[in-house]
Amino acid sequence: MRILAASVCVALVAAACSQTTRYEVLSFFFDGVPPPHVQNQGELDPDADLEGEPEDTFVVQRPTVYLHAPYKDRRCVECHDVYAGKLVRPVEDGLCWTCHVDITADAAFVHGPVAAQACQQCHHPHRSKYPQLLLEPSTELCLNCHLLEDLIPGEHHAKTETGTEHECVECHNPHAGNVRYFLKPDRP
Repeated sequence: MRILAASVCVALVAAACSQTTRYEVLSFFFDGVPPPHVQNQGELDPDADLEGEPEDTFVVQRPTVYLHAPYKDRRCVECHDVYAGKLVRPVEDGLCWTCHVDITADAAFVHGPVAAQACQQCHHPHRSKYPQLLLEPSTELCLNCHLLEDLIPGEHHAKTETGTEHECVECHNPHAGNVRYFLKPDRP
């Protein structure tokens, strides 16, 4: 027990030393200690004195995470009944449209998952590493249901090694629209 207490004291004393010494001592005791001059935001400290530091001082990049506003603000009760442990109403019964505008109201064509209010087929309800809380990158998401071979041939659907040359959402509205195939008004 005394050895553990002495080790903790040494670590605390060393933590007050220079950044390099602090890193060496803390990384001896603990895994995952960031190297000197690395900040939480994944950028170098512009005021850090890098004289004499190793050339391999690097920047830790944290992944971008997109958060649904109620989840981010801990407003769980907007979607969840905290006492019953379930949603206040099913997603398929319009839970998402409680806050989000009904994007199908004036649309002539509605995408199947949107018409079924199956938002979670494409979107995560809490957080995602993709914009708009998508489960995967947009084109990969589209190709889960739409086969690349079934798309209308043409240069606008040119094949590449990863699927299509362009993102599907560049030309298509993924929810609804007034033009067949959900083409955006400014697209041919």
